[in-house]
Amino acid sequence: MALGLRRPRRAAAEPQDRAPSQPRDRAGVPPDRARFRLPGRAAARLRRGRPLRLVLKIFAAVAAGTVVVVVAGPGPAAPALIVGIATWLVLAARRDLGPDP
Repeated sequence: MALGLRRPRRAAAEPQDRAPSQPRDRAGVPPDRARFRLPGRAAARLRRGRPLRLVLKIFAAVAAGTVVVVVAGPGPAAPALIVGIATWLVLAARRDLGPDP
């Protein structure tokens, strides 16, 4: 600043020049656009993780589900056991995915 001139400071009660139009997530993406990032994020987590172990766990869950239906029959126990197997798969598969990008 020449000759010791300063710009006047903005008053605290004065509004900002531009207010954000909508909230954004950590990556700066609006929430309505975040759903388009999910497939890409899932693929990135698969690449960074242990895909072979994940495939083996999925194969084991399908095989166990098949055995359960054959052994228990189509009665009320089979769906309950399949839900248990699916729960195990969801909880165990998270460890085989890589960190969030």
